Amino acid sequence: MGMEATIVINLTSHCEKRCQQRGYNVEEIVFVVEYGMCKRNAGVSMYFLRWRDIPRSEHNAWSRRLVNTAVLLDERTNTALTVYRNPNALKDHRRKAKYRHRAAG
Repeated sequence: MGMEATIVINLTSHCEKRCQQRGYNVEEIVFVVEYGMCKRNAGVSMYFLRWRDIPRSEHNAWSRRLVNTAVLLDERTNTALTVYRNPNALKDHRRKAKYRHRAAG
């Protein structure tokens, strides 16, 4: 029937602020999560969009602008934590600590 499933993603206040600063909207974040490659580390999932991940039918100036965009997503709550553009995001994400340490207090 031509109905497409839509991913619903919530944004933290931090992510909303970063979207405004970096010129992203929710539709673009959903596109990155839908088509980007997923890496899980440090308790979050990082979706990173490469040119080769974009289907040919979606090749246009709008999708080209999203290449090298990373979205950090808490998949338990389907909440985007932050969004940024970095061609080295995959390498940088691998280096992060595996566990979050809380300060005693």
